Amino acid sequence: MPVRVFPLNASDEELLAFVWEWVDLIAAGRTAEAWELLHQEGEAFEVYTVEMLHHFVSDAEWRMTPVADTAPAAVPPLRWLSRGGSAELGEIHVALPLNGVWSDLTAKFALRPWGEGMALGLYSLEIA
Repeated sequence: MPVRVFPLNASDEELLAFVWEWVDLIAAGRTAEAWELLHQEGEAFEVYTVEMLHHFVSDAEWRMTPVADTAPAAVPPLRWLSRGGSAELGEIHVALPLNGVWSDLTAKFALRPWGEGMALGLYSLEIA
């Protein structure tokens, strides 16, 4: 799968739909395919690898859960979505669904320039 590219005027809803699609791919055991959809070039982004992502979300204790199979959250899973204000085009921070509930594990994506559009790059997985 190639890097998923969005027009610069993509809506917040389109970007979030992509993030949830990405989560569902990982939950289905298709971590490598999910990884290929991201723009991971550059020093800050090459820290994370598909192997590291797999370790975080699919070890013996924690499993990524499909979004539709995750219990409703008291706190919305979208933690942050902003446009502009940095070298990147914006950021999206989301809680990740693990073992059927929205967890404290947060994925942080940058909206990165890609040709005439933008793509998402994962730059952090951390406990919020």
